[in-house]
Amino acid sequence: MDETISLHAIALGAILLARLAEAWMSRINGERLAASGAVEVEHELHAWTQIFHACWLGALVVLADRAAALDATWTVAGALLLMSRASALWRVRGTWTLRRFEQAEKPDPWTRLRDPDGGSMLAEVLILPLALGLAWLSAAGALAYALLCARRCGFMAPRA
Repeated sequence: MDETISLHAIALGAILLARLAEAWMSRINGERLAASGAVEVEHELHAWTQIFHACWLGALVVLADRAAALDATWTVAGALLLMSRASALWRVRGTWTLRRFEQAEKPDPWTRLRDPDGGSMLAEVLILPLALGLAWLSAAGALAYALLCARRCGFMAPRA
């Protein structure tokens, strides 16, 4: 097996494993929050965010030039970001979910802005394609994710 292919597989595999672990943690915490009376909000936005992530990871797998070496600077930055993200999610492990829940008696609009996930995901969407030599995918993915985040934070509310 070519060393370059295995390095690409390791980089993409680490991201995929992290996303699967986050989905598992999110499911457990979501069930706990729902049992305590919290109500899930923004169902459709969660679905679009998951579709974005699946397409983004799929594009990385399909488009990564396996003949090119990983960019060392961006790869190290991506590894540091992944560790930072894991640390942030570990600190909020009992309450964090991919979906949005609000307590019916006291909705808190600021919870959307305190989410440790949004900024790190945007940075990841920027950095990982650069490590794989896909600068254009970095820019396109960052723009799409920024639009999703703006919608999630209420800056792009749907029209009634």
